[in-house]
Amino acid sequence: MALSRRAPQSICDGFSGSVAPQYVCRSCRNHLFQPNAIQNRQFSSAISTASVRRKPCVPANQSRSIVSLKLPWQNPGPPPMPEGRRDPNLPPMEEYVEAQTWDGLELIGHKGHWKDLPPKSEDEFEPWLEAGTAATPPDRTQLLMCMYIAILEVLAAKHMNLDMCKPGPSITQGHVTALKIKLSNTGTLSHLEDSKGILDQEQGDDESSENQAVDLSIPDITEQLSAAKFDFNDRLTFNILKRFSQLSKHRIPDPILNTVLRKNMTVTALIGLLTQSSKPKPKSVAEALVAKQKKAIAFAARAQLQDPVVPIRDVQEGSKQTRKLPQPLGPNVMVLSRRETPVDKEKEVGRWKVIERELRDRGLPVLGHKNLTAQRELRREPL
Repeated sequence: MALSRRAPQSICDGFSGSVAPQYVCRSCRNHLFQPNAIQNRQFSSAISTASVRRKPCVPANQSRSIVSLKLPWQNPGPPPMPEGRRDPNLPPMEEYVEAQTWDGLELIGHKGHWKDLPPKSEDEFEPWLEAGTAATPPDRTQLLMCMYIAILEVLAAKHMNLDMCKPGPSITQGHVTALKIKLSNTGTLSHLEDSKGILDQEQGDDESSENQAVDLSIPDITEQLSAAKFDFNDRLTFNILKRFSQLSKHRIPDPILNTVLRKNMTVTALIGLLTQSSKPKPKSVAEALVAKQKKAIAFAARAQLQDPVVPIRDVQEGSKQTRKLPQPLGPNVMVLSRRETPVDKEKEVGRWKVIERELRDRGLPVLGHKNLTAQRELRREPL
């Protein structure tokens, strides 16, 4: 059954709709329909709020505070404890006495500096790699030799059942000629092939023949390591990389290890990435631009030597390489190592000597210096 209050409104709406013209302008339309919309919105909101939240029927003899505790949207909480009551099981409270001295208080820390304390065994720390870096960045040959020696030492320690976390037996010329690196079925580093039994003979002997010069053949090392890969799930890889960092004094960055792991690269590819990363980075924008210019000029000269007939632009357009080829900066681009000022422009033309002499004769500062001593008494310097 419809509400009685909606009847007049529906009759008025029907009558106004029948009498209203077919076309109504915008201003009249807004004034005509806006009151009805406001009235309908107010009527609907009143019905919705009345249906959602209803006031409970409260008898006249009950207080409002008791009824408010029973509302569903309020948290009742614990009942208040009557005054004058106390738990009999609680011990009596002692009287508070303010402390006047340090006696009886807990002591935290110690007096003096921590360096004054006697040394303990727990405080000793020996880093596995020195903080200082090499004076000159290592080249590819040095990195290959260090990696090969590190692999031989760790695999030899594994063969002799020694602690691989410590440096293995010192590598001599006999080890280099007799030991060969063997790979697993997946291409990872596995063990050493000791055809002459050198490691078995030295297993019971003490360490000797240290700090001896060893002649290594770079082609032989490259041949053995070109197909070798690292197994990052094996602890052997960590020991090899750690020993390599100790020998080369060069830390391996984590992004390079991540690249080798994701692309499943070989040991020689790792050495190539380390060679590129060990090169000194340009310290200024000018050095970076000069290096880019030299690289582009060298690439252009190399392209001209390969095919002098075809222009470089045609070679670049027809190439199928995905990487972007280096482009020269242009013949009208000049790279300066510092900011150029108007003084530099005057020096190029040759007018700076005249300007400097006139400034000194008039007692004015040159290049903004604070030395304002008059130079008129001094003899004029020849140009």
